[in-house]
Amino acid sequence: MNNSKIHIVLNIDPSKTTPDEAVKWAITWAEKVKTATMPGETKATAGPIYGLDKQLGRLTDHQPMFAPRVRKVHETLVKLGYTPTLPKSTKKELPSYISYIDPANGVNFGNVNSEKFYVMRKALRDELAALPHFDADKRYAHCHLVSEAAVEGLLKIAEREKK
Repeated sequence: MNNSKIHIVLNIDPSKTTPDEAVKWAITWAEKVKTATMPGETKATAGPIYGLDKQLGRLTDHQPMFAPRVRKVHETLVKLGYTPTLPKSTKKELPSYISYIDPANGVNFGNVNSEKFYVMRKALRDELAALPHFDADKRYAHCHLVSEAAVEGLLKIAEREKK
């Protein structure tokens, strides 16, 4: 059995590479290494994203009463394997949300702001709008993070969609 391990640290320069591009590059590279040298032992994961902690702090500071639930959503989505991604902007201050991308397919599951989570999958809009704790606008379903039950309902959907 080969116990060799390769540890790669990927530093993202947001002025040159988006987090999505970096994740795709890392996964592609890891797949090449996996097939060439270490079958079954390579796992691609994204490292720290420059500015993520600042953005999460900004969201939780804006509506402190929602902060514990926003943090729980963030931490659980990361544990499920979603990649948190900052919005693209040419302005000094980013728009007020964080996106969660499924690195397996590059699709955005949703965006969290200071008190709501928008599920960015149009196909789920009507299904989710009919569930407790969810509502919808013309395009997307959203969950107002007003309770632990709302958070748990959202996270069940996130886990189901990750499979």
